Amino acid sequence: MSWVYAEKDCGIKANEDWKGDLSNTGTPLIVATNVIYDLNFKAGWNLVKTEVIGTYHFPDAPEEDRSRYKNHKHTSVAAVPKDATYYFRSSSN
Repeated sequence: MSWVYAEKDCGIKANEDWKGDLSNTGTPLIVATNVIYDLNFKAGWNLVKTEVIGTYHFPDAPEEDRSRYKNHKHTSVAAVPKDATYYFRSSSN
């Protein structure tokens, strides 16, 4: 979930297919991913739901690269869904 501020009513519908390196450590992790945007904003603050649809698992990669999404979808919502699941990663600091 995230909040987005729009100065006026607007929206976007897009489908992004991408293949490339998702690593941030210099060891390549080449994957294909798809991102769907279905967003309709009203002027002011808007709530955006991000759904992670499938994950890649790299158990031998450094901790920050062990799990990456395959696909995800961003949609505008009026309220936080009751069945929302939150995921947190620990900080190495």
